[in-house]
Order: sequence, then structure tokens, then C-alpha cells
Amino acid sequence: MKKSILLCFAMIPVLALTACGPVDGAEEGTGVGFLGMNVSAATNSCSGAPAPTPLDQIDRIRVLVNNLTVKDRNGVDVPICKCSKVDVEEGVAEIDGIREGQGRVVTVLGYSGGNSNPSWFGRARNVNIVEDRASDIDMVLSRYDSFTCISQQYADGVTEADKGAQKFVHAAFPAAVRLGDGRVFVSGGLTGKVSRGEVDGAQEYELNSPTDKAFIYDPASGVFEFVGNMKVARAGHAMAYVAIGGRDSVVIFGGTDKVIMRTGGNFPFSFDSESAFNSIEIFDVKDGTFTIPLHEGGELNGQPKTMELRRAFLNVGRMGDNSVLIVGGGEWPVDETPTPDGQQTIDYRKAEIWAPYADGGKGGMLAVSGSLAMSSQHNGGTMIRLPDTGRGLSRFLIVGGSTNRESVIEVFTQSSKQEEGVPGVFKIRSDAEFASLNYDKTLPKMFFPSVVQIMPDPADIAHERFLITYGAFESSKQVKADAYKIGSSTQMAYELRLYEDTSNVSKVDQKDGVRMVPIVGDCARRAMGAMFVSHDRKSVVMFGGVAGNSGVSNLGTCKFDATRTTFDKTDAFEKLPAGDKSFLSRAGFAAVSLPDDTIFLAGGMISLDTLDGAGAGMIEVYTPEMLWTPEMYPECMTGGAPETLTEGMRDDLLSELKECWRD
Repeated sequence: MKKSILLCFAMIPVLALTACGPVDGAEEGTGVGFLGMNVSAATNSCSGAPAPTPLDQIDRIRVLVNNLTVKDRNGVDVPICKCSKVDVEEGVAEIDGIREGQGRVVTVLGYSGGNSNPSWFGRARNVNIVEDRASDIDMVLSRYDSFTCISQQYADGVTEADKGAQKFVHAAFPAAVRLGDGRVFVSGGLTGKVSRGEVDGAQEYELNSPTDKAFIYDPASGVFEFVGNMKVARAGHAMAYVAIGGRDSVVIFGGTDKVIMRTGGNFPFSFDSESAFNSIEIFDVKDGTFTIPLHEGGELNGQPKTMELRRAFLNVGRMGDNSVLIVGGGEWPVDETPTPDGQQTIDYRKAEIWAPYADGGKGGMLAVSGSLAMSSQHNGGTMIRLPDTGRGLSRFLIVGGSTNRESVIEVFTQSSKQEEGVPGVFKIRSDAEFASLNYDKTLPKMFFPSVVQIMPDPADIAHERFLITYGAFESSKQVKADAYKIGSSTQMAYELRLYEDTSNVSKVDQKDGVRMVPIVGDCARRAMGAMFVSHDRKSVVMFGGVAGNSGVSNLGTCKFDATRTTFDKTDAFEKLPAGDKSFLSRAGFAAVSLPDDTIFLAGGMISLDTLDGAGAGMIEVYTPEMLWTPEMYPECMTGGAPETLTEGMRDDLLSELKECWRD
């Protein structure tokens, strides 16, 4: 069967396609290389049945290649997009060569049924075209503006009994981390439950039966498969991808074997820090093996290396030198667990650092001089990495969780002498002017916030800008999942601006350099869900989580326009319509951004009924609409040829662009 396929600039295959296209005047290199791609579709049915191939559903394909420029008549590099029509026969097509160059971004859009919006999406970043060579890319298309289900696959020869032992079942609070090659490592989670009867007027359950299974998802092939068993079954743990002795590894920290869930009380989830783990284990990516690191020599010879504190639902962040910052992990709203001698309580303000250069280069917990402590415990908080300092030192923003003051924000800056045992510094950030902004309330003590960095306000001085949403807050020493109100409006989101140079800022506290403004909107109210920002930081999408005390997840998918810089009392969030765009809402899942900018999701629970210990666990890839809009690629639109091009080149580009977008 022969199909006419529309291509923007370079040809991409649908099932083993070879693609090439000329780029006159590209910004680097003068030779011509080739781009070959193997493209398939992820399963689009949660039944687990094989999905139709894209060729069966797609009647038009457009391929956009970005990071391409030509010299205009003024000698200035300007972006271009060149389009071609090609014929595809039995999944194979060919056109001419592509000018060599680095850092190309290839986006594939598949259309069907005469629709003007794409149905399928794929993207590859950092594609390098080498002279006289074929640059091969494997790409899995996912359903655009929708959630695509992924089915687990088993190796050849695996028996039915072994499949049962390797099966990814419904699991709450698993962990996931992206590996250096773009694959995703997933492990753990709670798979069972038992009733504990009525407690304080609410039904109480113990979520238990932690799994030790681990899996890897490969976005280049769409394969999700079992890779082994951890040494310790755990949930609510954290993981960091690092290199140890030159080997790609995942360090697994803490976790617990049980979580308490109450329906009808306050916030539905809690745990006992005495059931948490201080254990560490390491997954060797190449060998697929799990190891508990042991001390060698000294008084601790042969004993496992551990964190100082037992931690679950902790936050970890990899720093630029491959070390890992560890914060939080105690009970919420505040951990008052006594020390073994009973003389004081365990201090979860204490942070820890794991480093590959500790213990003589064998890796372990780094001994630091003095104190590495936050101002508050931040149990149930969130930590995200900030841009490095000018000296290349890592920075982190810690938001929410257990706090003994109104401030819910701290910034950590790594020490330049960390390897010598000198700790970094946590600095409190608080908005002294918040009470004067006519919002009539102080900052709430928020729990389980989601935080993303969004585009700065071009009208303001240099700053870092963030969107914060949350689903629970502290009141009367209890974590509550009620709606936090300003008047009759739900207010569970903030715009945060961090300033480093406050010398010319009149509306920001001169000492702390921070400003927070409330944002109204029901969609923001969610805990233990997920929130992601687009590559250009202009759009935000949020989905999943719980709102209220029932423990049932029934929240819609919402988006936020991050180009907004002012906010009034009206709802700032847009709820997406149901249908293909809707998410099978759940809480306690793992979510990781993939190299193609889509979002990988694993596990989670819709309600107590989800954890049956046997049903196939939920694995999805979400491709939000914000990954492709015509406004993102003006050089590829029908009027995209720059005015400053020579007249002949501009006419040619305009003609080809119009032909490419003609349906």
C-alpha cells in the first residue's frame, strides 16, 4: 500500500524508515549525513492487547527538525524549517541528505482521519548528524494530548509461573528515577492492605505487603520489563542515579514496609517512623544486580552502610559532583519519636549526604564537620534542584512539610569544600510583606506540595519563579486535607519569586529576597499527585492525587498558563475535558519526565480497592498538549520564512512550507 506522507524538513520512518533532507546554509558543517529512524507505537489500550501500528492509523506525518539556521542577507543566523512531500511504501521512504550538525531536535507528528490536530507524537533531542554517516534513532510514538497505556513484556522462555513472580502489580508509593541513557528504573511499592477497624471515628487500614520487584522502562523501544529483586522490599523510598567507580548505578534510600490510611478523618495517609528504614542498597545498571554496601575494616567491619536516621517519604537530590543530598523522611505534621535513650526526640532537621568519594572512594555517607541542619524538619515537603551557582555549586529549594514557623521555604547551597567534609548551608526564605498584600492570611504550613520552575516575569529584575500547589496543611497540630479558603475561593497555590540581588527591590523583603502571591483555583488542591512544566517553562500540567479525607483519587487533569505574571481572585487553572485527555486518577504513583518530554507514570492507587495484590499495575505515558503547539515552531508555519532572507530563498521556503501544511 502506497501512502502520501507530509514531512517537515527531514523524513522520519513509520517502522524502519530512512530519512534525509537538504539544509542549505546550516549553522555548522558543510557535509551531508543521513537520519534513519525506527518508529513504532506504544500500546494504546489498557487491556494489554497489542496496539495497531501507527501506519494503520496515520495517513499524514509531519516531521519538524529544530536547531537549524541559515545566514540571512545581513549575515545573521535565523531559524528555518524546510518541508517535503514523500511517498511511503511498506513503511520505507527516502529523500536527499541532511546537512551535518549537532543538537537537532526532531519532532514527529502523526495525523489521521483528516483531523487538523495530531493524534500521535514522538520527539528526539540532541540528534547529531555526521557527514557521510547514518544517525539512527529509535522512537516510540505516544498518543498526543492523551495518556497511553504501556504493557509489561517478558523475556523469551519465561514460564507462566515466573511471569507471576515478575509481574508488575498494583502498588502504592513506588519510586522511579531516570537513568543516564533515558531509561527509567522503577522499584517497590505497597501491594496489600488489612483493616484495623474504627479508630477515632474513622476507618483505619494498614497498607502493607511491600514488593521488592524492580523494572526498567525503555522509551526508545516502549518495553517495560522486570530486571530483578531488591534486597529489601520497600515503599515510600527515594532513589538517585549516580556513577560509582565509573559504573552507572542507582542508590536506593530508606522507605517503609507499611503506611496507615484513615478514611473520614483528617489527611488520609500517615506512617510510624519506627517502621521506616535507614538502609541503603545499590543497583548496578549494567549487571542488573542489587548490593547492600558494607563497611570494610574498623569497628563496623562487615556491617551495612546506612543513613543516620530512619527515613520514609524522604527527598533526595543529586548534586553536580555526583553526591546526593538527603532531607526529611520523618512523621508529619512533626516527628517527635524519642531517641533510643529516651532523653530527647530524633531531630529530622538533620540532613545527610551520600557521596561516591566517601569511605576512601568506595561510596557511603559523608562525614561532615559541624551541623548540616535545616531550620525545620520538612517531613512531607518537596525539594527541587535550582540552577547552579556561578561557581558550579548545586542549589536546592525545599518547600513545605513540618515547620516550627510560618516560613515553609529554605534554599540549600552546596559547599565548595564538601569533599573535605565542610557542609553546605540552608537559608530560610520568608516573605515579610505577605500579610500586607491584602490577602488577610499568613502563609499556610503546606504539606505534599508540587513545585515547578516557570518562566520569569520579563518586567521584573533577575529572579527565579515557581508555581507551588498543595493538597494539605497543618491546623491545630493536625495535617488536614480540607480546602484552604480565602473568602469563598479555594487558594492552594502560590507564585514564588526568589531574588538574589534585592538592592533595587521595593516590594521584597530586603534580607530574604522572596515574594509569594496566592493563586486561586480548585484544580490546585491535590496532594501526592504530579505536576510538570513544558520545556520552555510557559505551560504547566497537573494530574492525580487526593483532595479531601476519603483517600479516593478522583481529580481531573488541569493546566496552568505560566506566562501570566499577575493574579486576581479568579480561577487561574483550566480543567481539561474528559475523554482521551482524562487520567485514571490515582495517588501515590511515581512520575518521571522522559527524554522526549513526555511523562512516564507507574503505580499508584485509585482507592483501597486498587491494592489487591494481583491486578496488573498501571503504567502510562502522558503526552500533554503543551508539547506541541504551532506557536512553539513559528519557523515551521506557512508564513515562517524570515523577512531578512534573500528573496529567492524566502520564496522557495514559503512555497515548501505551504505545500507541507496542505492537508
